[in-house]
Amino acid sequence: MFSVTREITFCYGHRLLQHEDVVGGWIDENLDHRMLLHRDDPLLPLLAEQGEPVFVLDANPTAENIARLIFDLAASQGFPVAEVTLWETETSCAAYAGPRRPPRELIGGRDRTRRRPLL
Repeated sequence: MFSVTREITFCYGHRLLQHEDVVGGWIDENLDHRMLLHRDDPLLPLLAEQGEPVFVLDANPTAENIARLIFDLAASQGFPVAEVTLWETETSCAAYAGPRRPPRELIGGRDRTRRRPLL
């Protein structure tokens, strides 16, 4: 399957009444303007002692892992998220699309998941 993305940027204003943006709110509260560190980073105790805003991850805070973190959060909130792309710079990004599902096939008129034999 192919997927094509075209980015179009624009500026606009809007008001949302009685609408809660769960993922955006979580990102604002937990990731925005914070140092993202692996839990074993030796700098973590010093930054915590200084009261610096830090978010601790179980994995290295690469763009790939941050995209997966946001994907997992959105999926856990029931959103039908297909992929999260995290842009590090204007020319560099990483995407996470979740676990791949095995292809489906019709067997005897019923939809069944194709399974690999165990070796």
